Amino acid sequence: MMARASCASTITYCRILISNNSLPRAQSTWLPRSLHACTTMSLSADAGDVALLFASSLQDPARPKHCARVLCGCLHLFDGRNRDDPYALYERYTTPDNENYEGLRRLHPECLDASVAFLSLVRSAKEEDDLDALLSTCACPSASDENTAELLQWLHAFEVARQFTLRDFTEALLRHLSGVLHSTIQTRTVGGTVALGGITKHRRNLHAGSPLWPTDASLLLPRGIEESMKGYAASFHLCRQERFQEALGLAATLIAICGRSIIHPLLQFQPVWPSRIALLAAELCHDRMKTLGESIDHVIQREWMCTLFRILEFCRAIIDPGKINPLDIDLFVSQCMTVSSYKSARTNQVGDCGLLLACDTILGCLSFFSEDTGTDLFRDVIIDQFTVDFSLIGAFLYRHKTRDDTTVYHPAILAVNTEAEARYSDPVNAFAGFCWASVVRHCCAPECREEFATAGRAFARCSGCDVLRYCSRLCLARAWKHTLLPHKAVCTKLRILRERTNLPRDRDLDPLRDREPFIEACRADEGLAALALDCGEYFIGLLRAIG
Repeated sequence: MMARASCASTITYCRILISNNSLPRAQSTWLPRSLHACTTMSLSADAGDVALLFASSLQDPARPKHCARVLCGCLHLFDGRNRDDPYALYERYTTPDNENYEGLRRLHPECLDASVAFLSLVRSAKEEDDLDALLSTCACPSASDENTAELLQWLHAFEVARQFTLRDFTEALLRHLSGVLHSTIQTRTVGGTVALGGITKHRRNLHAGSPLWPTDASLLLPRGIEESMKGYAASFHLCRQERFQEALGLAATLIAICGRSIIHPLLQFQPVWPSRIALLAAELCHDRMKTLGESIDHVIQREWMCTLFRILEFCRAIIDPGKINPLDIDLFVSQCMTVSSYKSARTNQVGDCGLLLACDTILGCLSFFSEDTGTDLFRDVIIDQFTVDFSLIGAFLYRHKTRDDTTVYHPAILAVNTEAEARYSDPVNAFAGFCWASVVRHCCAPECREEFATAGRAFARCSGCDVLRYCSRLCLARAWKHTLLPHKAVCTKLRILRERTNLPRDRDLDPLRDREPFIEACRADEGLAALALDCGEYFIGLLRAIG
């Protein structure tokens, strides 16, 4: 009963925070493949007709030529659904996963450019109202040929009992684009230089002569970072809370591809984003508590697991070691304190409402999702992995909570945090720093915000230490003589420590394989131990200063 009351109370104060800002009311390797909404679509002439109709309709993203019903029907087919399949937004949430997204990206990039242009367009309140009225009413132009006429006839009969609006089309478009971009990350086929480590340019042999969309991360920000994110934020604002997974999935992929530079504009234009994530977690757990003791349909269980995965995926994008920014993390942990202070009805203590609360809420209810409670998709190995992941992320976020936050968080979060603090002077800090430096994709100068994605190139490493990257000679010179974190104080130490411990470079460094040999080498040699302590303290200071 206590857990049930806890979830309900968390939902209450999250809803209060969101309503104060006038918001609309309303995957991982261990995740079973069956949980994705995996469908196939043959990219036939019919798909070509749909693509041509969709792209031409959105030539002007301010005034589409066709109504929302027709456009949502096109997305229904793009996402691999057959004509007689139920509409995805009528069903419980699943992660979109169409095996032929790659074909869509190769053959019809104009449709995806049009989708991005629509979602990232900034509109005034009047323009949004006018667009809603336009899309809600059918004033579609006549077909120019027989094939298009037959297609339009079916599209106009698509889910005929439903009144489609701007919000319906926006949600469908968020779902579609998040599925496509998730596919680009999973298949590692994003063009250009991007923010997420491990995603490289198109594989030459496979995609020679026909590069897949997006050929560059800038295609996702057609109006520049700030203006595009303002448009995306408005689109996220339209998404109902019960379909917030669609917006969350797209935001996670945008951060993975475009980098941390989009995080601040996202929070600037939708400051209660962290609250919506916390609310999503609370509603998920509340939904489970209401069904305890009942037989749970697989469709419901899939939604629960996909929602957990979406939250986990977004948290990972925020704290990714290759683009970590402490200031961004502070905002996602405690941004709501700048919007509205509140008392937690759950604990009667002042707390933050953000990603840390989401992790805490989920950890408090994970045991109620296990097979012992009547589910059969949540096997023990999955519950254990969720517990490990949310504990690690929660402990990381815990270090960024506000001083006013007196909440007693989940024991798993506190245990991981205590263990990390105990290792502060351990060689593991230096090793963690080398791991971070091996995947970092931004300038390591404390005050610089330049990234691989924004610069369109990889940055060279300091020739002295061969560890830290800098975007220019000027940044390296500034970092060399920095007042608080002078690189010259550790440059030689970093090189000696890496060479004498035989630590591999870049992606040859394996955190699991190389950790123990590194620590053992440091503990066996007092000189190396001293170097590891100095380097570890420098890495910690650098991580805190970056941003």
